[in-house]
Amino acid sequence: MASGIGGLDPYQRPLMHTSSPQVDLSEVRPAYEGAIDRPKEHHSEVGFLLPNGSVESARLGKNEEYGAHRVGSVTKTFTALLAMKLVKDGVLPNGLNTRCGDLLPDDILREVFEDLEAARNMTLEQLLSHTSGLESDDHCRLQDPNTRPTTLHERFLMEGRVGHKYKHTSQPGDRVGSYSNAGLAVAGWMLERAYEQRYGRSIPFSQIMKTELFEGVFGLSESFIAPGPSGDIIQSPAGDMTSSINDLLKVAARLQEGEASLEYAFGAGWQSNMLRPRDLLEHHGLGCGANATSIQHAGMNREKFGDEERDVTALVVFPLRGKEAGLVAMCDSSALGPNPQEQRFINALKTSVGIPGDEQSVYDLVFYCPASENAFVFHGNAYLITDVDPFAKHPPDKITCSCNGMRHELFRDPSIDKKGICGYRDKKGGSWLVITKEDGYKAIYSDYCLVTKAVDMGVLAAVQPSLATVQSLQGVYQNEENSDKHPTYTFTEQNGRLYLRDGNDKDSFPCLYIPDDAGGAWVVGNPKGRPIKIRFPDNPDANYLEITDIYTGLPQPPDKSRRRKKIG
Repeated sequence: MASGIGGLDPYQRPLMHTSSPQVDLSEVRPAYEGAIDRPKEHHSEVGFLLPNGSVESARLGKNEEYGAHRVGSVTKTFTALLAMKLVKDGVLPNGLNTRCGDLLPDDILREVFEDLEAARNMTLEQLLSHTSGLESDDHCRLQDPNTRPTTLHERFLMEGRVGHKYKHTSQPGDRVGSYSNAGLAVAGWMLERAYEQRYGRSIPFSQIMKTELFEGVFGLSESFIAPGPSGDIIQSPAGDMTSSINDLLKVAARLQEGEASLEYAFGAGWQSNMLRPRDLLEHHGLGCGANATSIQHAGMNREKFGDEERDVTALVVFPLRGKEAGLVAMCDSSALGPNPQEQRFINALKTSVGIPGDEQSVYDLVFYCPASENAFVFHGNAYLITDVDPFAKHPPDKITCSCNGMRHELFRDPSIDKKGICGYRDKKGGSWLVITKEDGYKAIYSDYCLVTKAVDMGVLAAVQPSLATVQSLQGVYQNEENSDKHPTYTFTEQNGRLYLRDGNDKDSFPCLYIPDDAGGAWVVGNPKGRPIKIRFPDNPDANYLEITDIYTGLPQPPDKSRRRKKIG
């Protein structure tokens, strides 16, 4: 078959809808209603692909069609599929091992990245599997909102010219997996450049995706790549896909036909290639989770609904062989998000159609901060404090540590050691890797954090604020711009410590106070969500609560929250 623009004929197959419902939603509906505030005021649409190839759909919120909307990081799965198709078509000079330096000259890489050598050596495979070492932030902030580049190449050149260079938190080849929107953005840039070099035309990533994959392989009619509320195309390969339940079910149905039916598009062995783990913790495949029997990805993004901007979430579970079930879901809320009650909804969806759910996480929510004068503090995308040196010549058998104020006990497990890496497991069996390389690079790497830098902060336990200070911060903060909507953050005092409940989350998480030159901030990390830093204003009734990401300092939505005034 022909390839390139105007290549493959779309594959069309009508979906077979069941005449009577076969999926039991008795556990799904209450799980959805417990996932968010005011569930009946939101759209929540679900599609099930049954083992016999027929499909069902259901609406759990508003009884209205949701239609085509943004699916967030589900885009990453399609970017990986596009990459494999272009590898099969010979567009990439060295396949997935193509390096950035093979497609982009040093003068451009030097403008865009702080570490030229690391940028030059990043491979497409590493970028698609979050192992390139690139920071998470994709720099989705156009300096001139009136400027609208049409290609990722133009957009990255703009980023270099304003001096916002991309940083590396680890090196390509270290196999340290750190979820990175920036990595997928650069992967899309590489695909765009390779396509231009092969076909002699500068074509935007969005058009390549539409022609080669959406239409050329899956025959989709409601799916496309377009900028979200920010208007910035740099997110295109990481989270800018718009799709519908019907289109996503088409993809699921096509994949249910098995690997052989799509080898013409993605090459022999494409399934194992996609699902093979690339990182040390064996979590990341290409644009999806590793070691699963299906292609799974969840997405969270922002979208405008009239004058309002809010979270939208999506979930796909694409089967890879016949007689396996599939699942797609889309919500105009955070119902399919990372928090515990949202994960319960996801698990209920999976089990309703016979897909194994994930093990429910159990957290130790007791505040902890080592009080020893010899405590070690490490900083990366979290603050981690230990009472023993994890990088000691003779590794300790047990490490008790505080990750953003949450207690973790780590126990030595030599069975997961590697060269330069000492393995530990927490009480749930999760892996923690203490890395010491010959060149002096050090890191503590786990599901919950990646910390690389030692920080001298004295005895953190001794500077934790007094009970009176903690009690003065208690209250509910809500978005100043949408004061009639649900609360944003609720702070409470427990045993003299500050705890945060995010939205209508059922759990409250301990906050750790970090002194700094600006008066100090509090950090908190839901292990399934984003680690954030919160700075309280001197006058909460007059000034905004500042909410930023721990590692990058970027504002996190909503960024205009004030304390709810007490009634009565």
